[in-house]
Amino acid sequence: MEAPTPSPSPALSSPSPPPPSPPPPPPSPPPPPPSPSPSPPRPSPPQPRPSPPPPTREGGAGSPPSPPPPTITCSGVAYDGYLSACTLFLDASGDGQLQDGELSATIVNGSFALSGLASVSQLAPLYVVPAERSKARVRAGSTSVCHDIATLLPQDLPLAAPRPDSCNASLVVSPLTTLLALAPEGSGLSEASLKAALGLPSNWSLLTTDALKAAVQGSAAAKQVLSVELQLKQAVASGAGLLAAPGSSAVYKVLARRMFREFASRISGRAAQASAAPGRRLAQSAPGFSFSNTTLLQELLTAVQTLASADPAISGQLANITNVTAVVQATANAIAALNEVVASAPSVEFMQKAMVVAQTLLVDQVQALANGTLSTEQFQAATSASAVTEQIQQATLPGVLLAQSDPSASDGGSDNSKALAIGLGVGLGVGIPVLVAAAWATRVMLRRRTVARVSSDEVPPVV
Repeated sequence: MEAPTPSPSPALSSPSPPPPSPPPPPPSPPPPPPSPSPSPPRPSPPQPRPSPPPPTREGGAGSPPSPPPPTITCSGVAYDGYLSACTLFLDASGDGQLQDGELSATIVNGSFALSGLASVSQLAPLYVVPAERSKARVRAGSTSVCHDIATLLPQDLPLAAPRPDSCNASLVVSPLTTLLALAPEGSGLSEASLKAALGLPSNWSLLTTDALKAAVQGSAAAKQVLSVELQLKQAVASGAGLLAAPGSSAVYKVLARRMFREFASRISGRAAQASAAPGRRLAQSAPGFSFSNTTLLQELLTAVQTLASADPAISGQLANITNVTAVVQATANAIAALNEVVASAPSVEFMQKAMVVAQTLLVDQVQALANGTLSTEQFQAATSASAVTEQIQQATLPGVLLAQSDPSASDGGSDNSKALAIGLGVGLGVGIPVLVAAAWATRVMLRRRTVARVSSDEVPPVV
């Protein structure tokens, strides 16, 4: 029996190398994210509704909005002399007074522009708001007092113009347009009949042509029209000034409007009589009405004074005239005399200087006659044609005929300035050629002397 082989002792046997470690396992992929639990969908925010396209003019959609309707502007001039710092308005209410909501504009150096009219249906008669009656001279360029830029006196006479048919042409506001605007209804006074009665050119437009500017520029027809404009102004202002009590500005304006209406009635009556007479016409060269006709003026003043005395609204504010008949006759003579001078005036400047005399000296004389301070004989001597002419010649025109911004303003210089300019022109035109000729003659003479001297030095003396 074989004995079992003993197991080697661990201490005596060499240790076996440990088996190689297995390679590490590859990293496990990350676990998938947990699936979110289903949740109800959030509601979408409301989207703005698209604006509907604007309608077209025919009511459809997709076209741009229609532009606002265009407005109308009426522009023009206001004068007897050019007015400035005055308010002009469209008298939509028909009462001759500026009311709230009535379209208005400021007149500057004679010009105005009424803007914002939607259509010609909104047109109405034009009125100027007059200043308070005063003889105080206004500062040149004043923007606070309605005034005449030539005389620099307040424009206290109410002026107007009839309702225009359109604004296609420049409009005019003047004494003659006032006559047309204030003519009584049913009088039948038209622009054509007015021009015929006053002997004015039939092709002249009183409502759209600036007679003042054209007269300054030398138009004979314009000068004729302007002369009649100023004669009418002077007659109305002097007559109303006689009848109104001193200081009664409101009554003066009422009487001035009545004077215009009375003139319109009498002119239209004369025109109607002349046109109705068989085989007769109003001749342009022989007017049927003259503002220097003493009889007509006396009749008109008497009629206005009678009507005013019977009107309780103003009878207490009339001038206290002791001898009405004599005073009215003397005043009519004075108005006629001054208008005769204006009718034959040599220049526009002379006409405007006559207006200075009418609004200052004549006003004082008429008031002195009315209150008895001046006798009829003294008044007649002071207001005769020769006396008035002398007063006009001595008067000065403080303002300008045309605004300085007007290219034609240089044509409106005074007579003295024009004479000085002509004298200087003639002097320079004659003097400069004379001086040049003298200088040339002197130079020739000196050259001859020099040549003679040189020649005498070079030529040997004769033995």
